[in-house]
Amino acid sequence: MLHYLSEWHHYVYGILTFIFIGAYVLHFLPQGKLGRLKGILETETILMLVLIFVAVIAARVEHTGKMANKRWEQATALFRREGFQEFKTITSTEQIFRELSDALSHTKKEIWATGFRPDTPKILTNYSSAAAGWYEDLDQWANAQSGRTYLRLVGLNNEATYEWFQEECTKQLNISNRQFKGLEWDEKVPFINMIIFDNDEVFLMFRSDPALIEQTIRYRIRGAEMTKLAREWFQAMWEIAQDCNKEKSG
Repeated sequence: MLHYLSEWHHYVYGILTFIFIGAYVLHFLPQGKLGRLKGILETETILMLVLIFVAVIAARVEHTGKMANKRWEQATALFRREGFQEFKTITSTEQIFRELSDALSHTKKEIWATGFRPDTPKILTNYSSAAAGWYEDLDQWANAQSGRTYLRLVGLNNEATYEWFQEECTKQLNISNRQFKGLEWDEKVPFINMIIFDNDEVFLMFRSDPALIEQTIRYRIRGAEMTKLAREWFQAMWEIAQDCNKEKSG
């Protein structure tokens, strides 16, 4: 019953359409016995019906819009359930940190991140105002609730990255759910950085020239399949990386 009531505009639209067609046909017929019916459908009556007709059309448009939104939500849910990937290109340094903070706000369990670049987060916070907020929120996230894990793999290629790595290692001494590892890396070699949020979202960052932040290509990807591949790649690198208590080589 409620379904039929929600579809009222369909029935009214059909009735009004029938009346308008009938009025148009009657206009060309002789008076005769139809004179009374033609009298009922005078100009004032037709104008009133036109207003009602417009209102019904507006209701139909609104209903169609709601149904389209509902179908889109259903399609999006289906894509995610079936493992389809949702890609978003991120064009600026400010935007990437805003997007990261947004993803962080929805993350419940784990964050796995890599940092293979010659510039440390200290440099990035000076370069981008949004970066400072991201790194601050990231440090607070791990301790905000129990059961959370924050892993970070740091590329070690110069004095600045080694010093920052040691600072972070000292910071994590008494924090069980925050773990850093380092991996020696030649900055001449292009690398892919990634930040993985739980099991369904990953950010990928490509930079052919590690020294040029502006040339970084960034993607935000939602989908279980791509995230699974990223986690496998991260785990392989994590196994060969050095713990904080290992001394710098050379």
